[in-house]
Amino acid sequence: MIKYKLLAVDLDGTLLSRSKRISKSNFESLKAYTNQGGIPVITTGRSIVSAEKYAIAVARYTNTKSEYVIAFNGAYIKNIKTGQVNDAKIPHKIALELKEFALKNKLVLWAYTQYSTERKAVYVTKSFVNLIVWFGKGVNLLKLKDGIDDLSSYKINIMSFSKNKISKVLKFLQEKYSDKLTFSYSHPRLIEINFKNIDKGYGIKFVANKLKIKQQDIAAIGDSNNDLPSFIVANLKIAVKTKSDILKSKATYYLDYKKNAVAHAINKYILDNQVNEIKLVASDLDGTLLKNGSKEIDLATKNTVHELVDKYHKYFVVCTGRSIDDTLIVANYFQVKNRKNLFAICVNGGCIYDVANQRYLFEKVMEPDLAKQVINIFHHFENNKTREKQIAIEAFIDYDNDSLITQKKQIHYLINKKFIYNYYVSRHPGMLKNFWAPREHKLIDENMPLNKVMKFIMHFESLNDKARMSALLEKYKYDYEISSSSKHNIEIMPLNVSKGKALERLCNYLNIDIKQTMPIGDEKNDISMLSLSSHSITFKSSSESVRKSAGHVLDEETSTIVNKAIQSYVFNR
Repeated sequence: MIKYKLLAVDLDGTLLSRSKRISKSNFESLKAYTNQGGIPVITTGRSIVSAEKYAIAVARYTNTKSEYVIAFNGAYIKNIKTGQVNDAKIPHKIALELKEFALKNKLVLWAYTQYSTERKAVYVTKSFVNLIVWFGKGVNLLKLKDGIDDLSSYKINIMSFSKNKISKVLKFLQEKYSDKLTFSYSHPRLIEINFKNIDKGYGIKFVANKLKIKQQDIAAIGDSNNDLPSFIVANLKIAVKTKSDILKSKATYYLDYKKNAVAHAINKYILDNQVNEIKLVASDLDGTLLKNGSKEIDLATKNTVHELVDKYHKYFVVCTGRSIDDTLIVANYFQVKNRKNLFAICVNGGCIYDVANQRYLFEKVMEPDLAKQVINIFHHFENNKTREKQIAIEAFIDYDNDSLITQKKQIHYLINKKFIYNYYVSRHPGMLKNFWAPREHKLIDENMPLNKVMKFIMHFESLNDKARMSALLEKYKYDYEISSSSKHNIEIMPLNVSKGKALERLCNYLNIDIKQTMPIGDEKNDISMLSLSSHSITFKSSSESVRKSAGHVLDEETSTIVNKAIQSYVFNR
């Protein structure tokens, strides 16, 4: 659970750009914050009309229901869901005194009353063209005339273009109204005036109390002196580039820039680092996500992957040596709504598949002469008198000119089909009928399309035979990628095709740092991806070479490790 549950965010000079917009980076960081359970609260000196507009925009982007917004420096606090308002106004009599003082001293004054706010307007002592810059589009200027029945105001601003003059005005007003008003400023030439004890800090404490959030769980981000009360209330205070030395001195952290400052502050100081850092989980299939010889996925794992993708908006990748048809059966099993975050790496990296858009991002086949060479090597070994027991070879074929698989039917070319069937059925009962997608089997002969081979698998009954074949293939290591997915097989792919290479290609496509991934696997064909990230996971029961390549080794059962890894290292539970 995230430490800082409430985040008070200032608007001008902090969340907003010079064009008064929220950048995509700032939106994304707020989304990540809400995904971890945080509640952002717009806290501004602006009117409720403007503040609520930005609060709703944040809520829509983060797919959350905005609850509270703090406007007029804490004088107007609105529960957006219920419409309930808590407000505090400068009394009519004092407001009139301030108006007369401004007119007498040739100062510009504008007041936010209930009447003007309801009409998206503001009372101004004189028509001043440059004030349009302050208010922005869509705000009407009402001339502040004598005889107004109710000038009680949420906030009154007084401005002068002389810094020296405005500082003297502030000193005078503070001495005269110290027991009646609160003064702050967000600009060197502007004084912001509220009722006594009303400021951003008051607003934050009010909201925190309503949400039952402790002061130690509050963070605030701002750039002006009117954010000082926020910093007094918050436990974590982050100042964005400012000329205010006092704001800097009160800040826990200071960012000497404004562009995307909120994004940087949230990502660096507020988000749970582990949840923020891991953006993609890539899981092996057989022996990791699935129990060997079964299509069963642990229910807790299913729910965790669902939460990972749909709630936290992380990427999940099924990464396997199998063909796309088998892989999609598993991918679709999760029934996630956010399918754009679901991908498949198949045939040990021979293809990368975009599940949401049903298209291939990458695919590669073996050169025909190299495919022929593998078959010759197999036949030579098969006919060797030193061979102890049965061996077989299986070829994964890209049989369509435009894509790898165009229908739910695979073609596998085999030698010694009976041995392969006996081998798998004897060790994994029900695997063929219960899990594998329908496939057509053909014998490897002169009719097999050598220009469409994606991968060969050699199967061995004898581990001695496998060891001798591995030694034989060593001299061909510059022609192929050679690995294995069980102690009884050897997998041969085109050069530069592996799960690790495919994961790098996918991360590049998604603009994710490979260090922000958590690969999970159990066999040698997983080493290429396990070695890419310090967050990688394998089993305590895996071979030594696999354990050495992983960042973490868990003592978990097959099919529960994915759930345990995500819960522990992504959700930090």
